[in-house]
Amino acid sequence: MTSTTVRVHPVVLFNIVDIYQRRNSDANRVIGTLLGSQDKSGNVEISNSFVVRDANRVIGTLLGSQDKSGNVEISNSFVVQHREANNEVAIDIEVAKELFELHRKVNPNETIVGWFATGGGEVNEYSVVIHDYYSRETSNPIHLTVDPSERGLNIKAYVSTPFGVPGKTTGTMFSLLTDVSIAAGYEPEMIGLRACMLASGLSTFGIAQSIDSELDMIVQTSQKS
Repeated sequence: MTSTTVRVHPVVLFNIVDIYQRRNSDANRVIGTLLGSQDKSGNVEISNSFVVRDANRVIGTLLGSQDKSGNVEISNSFVVQHREANNEVAIDIEVAKELFELHRKVNPNETIVGWFATGGGEVNEYSVVIHDYYSRETSNPIHLTVDPSERGLNIKAYVSTPFGVPGKTTGTMFSLLTDVSIAAGYEPEMIGLRACMLASGLSTFGIAQSIDSELDMIVQTSQKS
């Protein structure tokens, strides 16, 4: 599964950075659901996302599609309410389902392909619990981490691998994917992204100047592809 190819649409990265800069002042990171597609070979294209909020950080769902070869395209994302405390995670499942159904009405081809988190860009004890939830929503979910707090976006993608003795209690190990790329944006997508970039004023929200430059590079690279 570590040979999985992940392609992330530029609008997904912009959405994640925009959500991160608008997070609560006491929030350390953002997590959310990834939407997109995945083929039979496990390749993922992430085309959308939505956010899952709590008092300490924000997570989000990734939406997209998967082709028969297993390639996953992440094309969208959205937010879901959640809370972390005392080594436990509570997710508002009903709200998450309602948000996904609303997205399905607009983009019926997008499915849940995983989830994202901002902040340090590393997995922790809560990541295992959240990933287990997404494993019930889709097979082999992708965990995308984005760190917009310092230099660049530091994008990483993981899949989970169970380990332990057969028939006994097992654990979960995250494996880092090496084939992660930014998808060439569709023309309407790039026009909208450029407009959002001009209107957002990323630097006025205290986000590092390098992030603004990298997002601009993402737009330019996608337009040339």
